[in-house]
Amino acid sequence: MENNLNTAKRNNTELLQNDSLKVNLQIGVDFTLLSKSLKAFYKKEKDFYCIALAPCNVSSEKANRKISIYDMIKEINILIESITDKNELLSEELFTNNLSEFYDESLDEIYIDLKQAYLYIKKNTDSLNIEDSIEYVFDVDISNDIKAKENPLINFNSLSLVVWSGETKHILQQMNILDLEDIHSYSIENNTNITIYENNTLQYKFNEESENIKDSSIDIIEQMLILPDDLNYDKDEVENMKNRLAKINIKYLQTLKEKDIKIKLINSNLTDEPEFSDLKYQLPPCWVRSGKTWKDVPGIYRNNSIVAKIGYSNPSYANVHSSKNLELHETAHAIDKNVLNKKSNSEEFMEVFAQERYKLYDPKQVAHAYISKFIEEFFCRIICTLLS
Repeated sequence: MENNLNTAKRNNTELLQNDSLKVNLQIGVDFTLLSKSLKAFYKKEKDFYCIALAPCNVSSEKANRKISIYDMIKEINILIESITDKNELLSEELFTNNLSEFYDESLDEIYIDLKQAYLYIKKNTDSLNIEDSIEYVFDVDISNDIKAKENPLINFNSLSLVVWSGETKHILQQMNILDLEDIHSYSIENNTNITIYENNTLQYKFNEESENIKDSSIDIIEQMLILPDDLNYDKDEVENMKNRLAKINIKYLQTLKEKDIKIKLINSNLTDEPEFSDLKYQLPPCWVRSGKTWKDVPGIYRNNSIVAKIGYSNPSYANVHSSKNLELHETAHAIDKNVLNKKSNSEEFMEVFAQERYKLYDPKQVAHAYISKFIEEFFCRIICTLLS
């Protein structure tokens, strides 16, 4: 087990949910706390599972009880947002005075530069590969000033692997790795230390939990769904569209249903639908020189209806759109308005747009009036990027 205690180098190594779970072992950072906090920090609205290593040097009594992850996350978010002086982050009083409920007194001398961890993770977010609602947790470096100090967490007596469901707010699995026999440590490129925990039962639980949530989402979608009267449409593609929509947070889908939002999949031109016939001779925003009219547009969110043309999901010139995914994009508009109270109009999101727009669009697209004027389109593109 001694080999597992090597501090991992700065490297984005993914957790892979294949036949085994791959996790990075980093001494001095509570990954459950850190990765969940990052979701709040970036305000990304996406459900996920959090697989995290939580190293602790705790009393026997505390080692045997389950930590309230939710309460810990709430406290750390409040704490981080309140700090403006970087030096204050390096003070042990920051932890002992504010997080005493979660940390044992033996951790009085934690010197972790959390701000550096946040900045590092933000810098490398683009290289993360997020699949199947699994949040990958990766390495962060302890600041150079701290490396010379003795790490107070080296002599811990508990190392928990926590599997946390963002959807159910429950811990699916929590185990003390020091008690596990089927755990192995390897070094890979860049000398990054990887701990691999193999457990087929845990893999099964992941699949089972994911399928249950997906089935419930499909049920909600089908209650909102309106299909063409003419049965001559691609039924396989409709199933594909439903499965893609099922990736959306089930709580958001439920709210849309409760607000009587409909998902209408069409097999004809948009303006052939009675409720959109008034658009027949109008031009879509910023399409004046394109020669295209609303008749050519394959999707829209309007009047409590999410509309997407069957077979037009993917972006292409022929499909007349550049969205990552048509049905997800239009549904994101509905979520923005009906669930998130026009999050795209908030000052907070304006700041995100200014900082992150070049990562999703090239400079010419950002300069385009449609993107610059209608920032809600950027909001929808973020949602699609997360779910695609």
